[in-house]
Order: sequence, then structure tokens, then C-alpha cells
Amino acid sequence: MRIRKNIYTKKDVDIIRKTEFEEGKNIGLDIALQQLIVIPMMFLRDKEGYGGGRLENFIDYFKMTMDCLDDERVSLKEMADTLEKETKISFEGILNG
Repeated sequence: MRIRKNIYTKKDVDIIRKTEFEEGKNIGLDIALQQLIVIPMMFLRDKEGYGGGRLENFIDYFKMTMDCLDDERVSLKEMADTLEKETKISFEGILNG
């Protein structure tokens, strides 16, 4: 008689689903972050003539800014408000709340 190995409880299934969901969410976030950095870099290179040095500076600044957001030293709204005040560019309809 063979004993079936893959018998899962509802709790097991819930844990597996949650894990797979989190892994999928992380993959989606990674892809979005990659696009978020590559698209502006293409603009800076193609339209503004940035070379490797200035693009490296952009990457460093981008990472530092993301760290500030992650550590909650600054909020996205605060950054948008500063840009709006300094440049008169409106973020209405782009940022939530």
C-alpha cells in the first residue's frame, strides 16, 4: 500500500497561497522598479545627452531617494509638493491622496 505524500491541510494551502502571492508581488515590484529606473535613464541619454558618469549619478541619487522613502525620512507627497512649488508642475491625478 502506497501512502500519498502530498496531503495538505487548509492551513497548509493558505500558507502556500500567501507565499506564492508574496513571491509574485515581489517579482511584479522588481519589474516595476526596473522600468522606473530604465525609462528615465533612456530619456536622459537620448534627449539630454547624459553619458555614463551622469547616469551613474542618477542611479546613485535614485537609490538614495528610495532609501529615504523606505526609511520614511521623506514622503512621496513631500517630494511632489517641493517639486510642484519649485517648478510649478502639478502632480494632480498622478499621485493618490
